[in-house]
Amino acid sequence: MKVCFVAPYAYTLFNSSRHFPFGGLEVQAHILATGLAAHQGFDVNFVVFDHGQAESEEIAGVTVTKYRPTKFRPATNFLWPSMLGKGIATSTGRVLSLRRKWATRPIYHAIMAVQSVIDASRALRLSLGTLLEWLAYPRLWEGGLSVYYQHPNRVETYRNINADIYIGFGASELMAELAAFCNSSKKKFILFGASDSDFDDSYVPHSNIRNYYGCRGGHCYFSLVSADHIVVQNDLQEKAAREHFGQQATIILNPIDLSLQPNAERPRAERDVIFWIGKADIVKQPLLVFEIAKACPDLHFLMVVNPNRPEIEEKIATQQPGNVEILQKISRADVPAALERSILLLNTSLFEGFSNAMLEAFRAGTPVVSLTADPNNVIETWGCGRILNGDFAGMVAAVRSLVADEPTWKSASDAARAYVARHHATDVIVDQLIGVIGQVLEEAAGLRPLQA
Repeated sequence: MKVCFVAPYAYTLFNSSRHFPFGGLEVQAHILATGLAAHQGFDVNFVVFDHGQAESEEIAGVTVTKYRPTKFRPATNFLWPSMLGKGIATSTGRVLSLRRKWATRPIYHAIMAVQSVIDASRALRLSLGTLLEWLAYPRLWEGGLSVYYQHPNRVETYRNINADIYIGFGASELMAELAAFCNSSKKKFILFGASDSDFDDSYVPHSNIRNYYGCRGGHCYFSLVSADHIVVQNDLQEKAAREHFGQQATIILNPIDLSLQPNAERPRAERDVIFWIGKADIVKQPLLVFEIAKACPDLHFLMVVNPNRPEIEEKIATQQPGNVEILQKISRADVPAALERSILLLNTSLFEGFSNAMLEAFRAGTPVVSLTADPNNVIETWGCGRILNGDFAGMVAAVRSLVADEPTWKSASDAARAYVARHHATDVIVDQLIGVIGQVLEEAAGLRPLQA
């Protein structure tokens, strides 16, 4: 059985000498791929971006293949902001509201048409270059073309791998392209949700409204409804997949490598930092950590801030308090050690799927203080830290309380270890993935009813 994972930003996890930013999606994909490769009967491939490495490498039992080199940038590669401008979140809601009433629906379709013209005009030069590359790959025309195809080098890479099943992560234009390839090539496609935002009800057919990451809503919708099976991280995502996209999803929790578990529990007295890790963007809200640090000048904070938005990076550089140490990169191998020396992990995200940083913290016995995100109510139910439900002042107080109260900290630390060992061990999660793969193949062979 040949299985191909597609998570292009994950190459650093296979080759630590390349320091390219990665996130929880990439960590999840890497653990699943290497875990699946350890099982007999699976030929596991993994597609990544070109970082100057060999075209194909065998790493940890996985065949890691880079996208074929391209002369031109993709025509649709982050050519926004669109006509919606910087107020994209607010504008998106206003525009979509026009679609819900028959009297204003023509206005909605007119806006979408104008947006298409704007996007096309901005992308014209790159589109011409991309067309020349399409013409250089005549074999691609054999399976037919799709409006969701963006660049021939990616489609050619998928075709050359010729897997039985392709596994992608997150609703996006890249995944819409992969879904279109699988549809035209009679391949099976499993899509993992990477965040609660992947199942936004603003994703509707043919929408040109772009999300925060620059992906068109219509493409995100297509990637979701075209999947042969959807895997989600929590109950909220399962409900959204069913209600908004008509997909019966399977909940598979994110895996964690428990072999990294320290031989002895690191006591509170040997921990000396408050830890935060994430992207420099408005979703992760790294600047809130500065406010916590200012309110706790006697504590030392360590932040790993992956570059993302220049305007936020500039504020971080100019507003950094004296008790905050900032790293712009950290190797995957160094994350467990960083959390083992941490008193707490802070999570300031507006939303999460199931944060891999949280799992790493739980493995290390590090309680989590989270402003908003509590996937499957784990923090509240198991007592692995504190969830503040958006109360920033309460978050500052929770940090102070857990740092000062060692018995309460110890209780949260023990609960975190117990939870992750019971629910997130890699071998358990990989077995669940194998079950989903088997289900997809049985449905394809007519051995079980298709999902409603």
